[in-house]
Amino acid sequence: MKVLIILEAGIPSYRNFLFERLTLEKQITELLILHTGKIYNGQGNYKSRKLKFIGTNKLGLHIGIWEYIFKYDVVISSYNLRIITCWLPVFFKKKFIFWGKGLGNNESSFVKLLRQITANKARKILLYNEAKKNEFLAKIKIDESKLIAYTNTIHISNHGFDANNGKEYLLYFGRIQKRKGLIELIYQYNDYLRKIDKAKLFKLRFVGNGEYIGDLKKIVSELNLKHLIEFYPGVFDDISIKKHFANAVAYVSPYNVGLGVVNSLAYGVPIITCKEPQAGPEFYYLNEKNSFVVNDISELSDIFQYLSNNNNQELFSNSYNYFTNHLDSNIMYENFINTIIKVGNE
Repeated sequence: MKVLIILEAGIPSYRNFLFERLTLEKQITELLILHTGKIYNGQGNYKSRKLKFIGTNKLGLHIGIWEYIFKYDVVISSYNLRIITCWLPVFFKKKFIFWGKGLGNNESSFVKLLRQITANKARKILLYNEAKKNEFLAKIKIDESKLIAYTNTIHISNHGFDANNGKEYLLYFGRIQKRKGLIELIYQYNDYLRKIDKAKLFKLRFVGNGEYIGDLKKIVSELNLKHLIEFYPGVFDDISIKKHFANAVAYVSPYNVGLGVVNSLAYGVPIITCKEPQAGPEFYYLNEKNSFVVNDISELSDIFQYLSNNNNQELFSNSYNYFTNHLDSNIMYENFINTIIKVGNE
């Protein structure tokens, strides 16, 4: 069976594990990944090809995609309706699988109609998780058997945690962006320092890259907190990532959590975030046993204080157990390969 995967943009490194495993699958004789050219943090060991892309992420299309569509038995495409060549082939290729998070936050009536038509034309639709699957079913009329909640995750080669590791800091890990609420995080940390016994306090550590770092460092300097708030460049290999999480008491991202949630749970570190705003599907992996989800960012300093004053071993164990039971990369892979084989054999 020959399988073609069409990506809406470039290849993020966290997808390498999936493509590499599919390449080694005995039932797949050939795998090709089509993308727009940008490779994030190194490409994996699989066959890929860059296509010319016209337009923007708001409305665009690949050039040359039709050369490949009919040469492959099964086609998997990003389910992004803004990229015309990600969905138009579904009308010409019978064994077609959509892959994506599901519905956007504010889809127009026209987009919902197009979603309805394309969803019914596809053989299967792989959606990020059960929450996105249920949302899709509530708004789009479709046979539930077509929808697969594949559990979006990443491969982490060294997951696990040491309960005896000393906890030294609150950790933010990821892109340094304004939409994450990081300035507000610094002010909440400053409030926490006023409340807590200095002998029990945790430092605050930022790990990541981004043009917003200068703004954060300026505020840290103004508050005279350079001795308590640390900045480290972004890291991308599992060994370096685990070093930062190993001594973290919690992963804090006030707004818009993403795949950092998976890293955090894989290393037995609970998550602290706000209920809104949240755009990423990874938010649905959080529950009362592995995280603190507050209604307002002003509550963060109280959570920091709680962590300083309590033994959190059960919280660490619950976090890691959630990863092993729900987010191990084998779960995602099995959902993918089983779907491909089923469609290929139809």
